[in-house]
Amino acid sequence: MVFVGTDEGKVHERRDCFLVDLVHRGHIDHRHVQYRLVADARRDLLSEVHSIRMVSGSMDPTSETEILRPYFSLHQGMFVHASESVYWYARRLPTLRKDKPGTDMYLSFVDREFRPTAPASGVVFAHVLCTNRHLASNLPERSALRLDIAGIPLRGVHLLHQPTRQLDPPLGGSIRWRVVSHLSLNFLSLTNPATALEAVREMLRLYNVGNAAYLNRQIEGIVGMDVRPIVRRVGDARAFGYLRGTEIALTFNEELFAGSSALLLGRILREFFRLHEQVNSFTTVTVSGTRHRGIWKQWHPDLPQHW
Repeated sequence: MVFVGTDEGKVHERRDCFLVDLVHRGHIDHRHVQYRLVADARRDLLSEVHSIRMVSGSMDPTSETEILRPYFSLHQGMFVHASESVYWYARRLPTLRKDKPGTDMYLSFVDREFRPTAPASGVVFAHVLCTNRHLASNLPERSALRLDIAGIPLRGVHLLHQPTRQLDPPLGGSIRWRVVSHLSLNFLSLTNPATALEAVREMLRLYNVGNAAYLNRQIEGIVGMDVRPIVRRVGDARAFGYLRGTEIALTFNEELFAGSSALLLGRILREFFRLHEQVNSFTTVTVSGTRHRGIWKQWHPDLPQHW
């Protein structure tokens, strides 16, 4: 939990929190539109804000708190009341210090028209979920871990391998438009023979956060995607019918999957296609390669047994 502000330039601790007085001119002087959240002032290099769970405010640390609503929310329309004139939103930016990897989170306050404003509360509390930045990747193999949970029948916990390096989120402007394009993806985009293969490749590139070369090779290793409509009979002899569906045939270049499995990627894509299929429809996925003839695997759809 993070409190935004200071009092006479000093950080006040309360349990696992620190606070910043909103009226202190040294930090909140109403000439800034965003304020950096610091989860632990003593360990700023080892703590990074992952997400903000709640923001509340009060006139002082002993008075009752009031919940401040996020400006961007799935339930935004449910909380628009005349008494609510201040909302918050957060931005994630790269750190400004070379010795501190990762990102910093900044909190801003706006009104309904998205104009900068300030809350009436004297103190604002940001309840956040934090990580320890890149500290985990510094742990050596076989390191002993301590669990602060009582009652667990374990003698000890050790790392089998060294933790992988933390992947920081991409913060460029172009990534946002790619996310919007991915969210607007529908099954019609995936079943268009002219654009299906490139749509799948673009979707997979979005999840290659570090732009790893070996992952780009695997994405380019999807060399074919044939889509055609099919019809299957469902039901039994007493009552049956016919259901329209889609057959997707994926072709992989095995040479671009050295050290990994093209079949596993096909299995993941099968689940993705199944989740995007239309209502009252089904999807069949087959996987094959360029070097070995024949079908590697065919995943049959889950058709209803009774009509």
